[in-house]
Amino acid sequence: MPIVFVSGDPVATGLAASLAKPGGNATGVSVVSTELFPKRLEYLHWLAPRARRIAFLTNSSNPIASTQLEATQKAAQLLGVQLVKLDARNESELRTVLHALERGAADGAIVSNDLVYRSTASKVAQVIRKARLPAIFPYRQYLNEGGLMSYGPDPRDVGRKLAVYVDKILKGAKPTDLPIEQLSKYELVIDLRVARELNLTVPQELLLRADEVIR
Repeated sequence: MPIVFVSGDPVATGLAASLAKPGGNATGVSVVSTELFPKRLEYLHWLAPRARRIAFLTNSSNPIASTQLEATQKAAQLLGVQLVKLDARNESELRTVLHALERGAADGAIVSNDLVYRSTASKVAQVIRKARLPAIFPYRQYLNEGGLMSYGPDPRDVGRKLAVYVDKILKGAKPTDLPIEQLSKYELVIDLRVARELNLTVPQELLLRADEVIR
């Protein structure tokens, strides 16, 4: 059965042999998630420069989690902030992570794009907001639940690209012959209402970079 996917790194996770020639019966869209994390930390630092201990919410069982963590740690060193790793591989460990945030484990947060967090986006965003932590999320959907800022792919754009693959396969194309598209467009969304709640002033430069500002 043909598979159309969206993946942070389909080669590293074993979904494809290469971007140009996927091989097997799967193809789709690649989101270069590792490179996004240092940028997320940079945006968060701009918005909340006084946050010195930044929680990094990750899932160590994800094949690319260690690479994401390493890239973010390097960025943290350059910015002079401390990265606090909070690891959740399942729902039980996620409760522990959220409890740590409630108890003041950090004064800022970066949420990974792992499904452990995305499947409970509402709960994650609400806990972070209640703890009054400036945080940046991987998808805009978190802002619908009270998140401050997101930087990542536009799900609508990804959905359209996946639909093109499905259409080609239904018309007879084989996944192995369809190169994986590497996503290059990402959106920055900021909710000024949440920023005001946290007594944060959004720098003008950050506002100019934003693709959407919620007022």
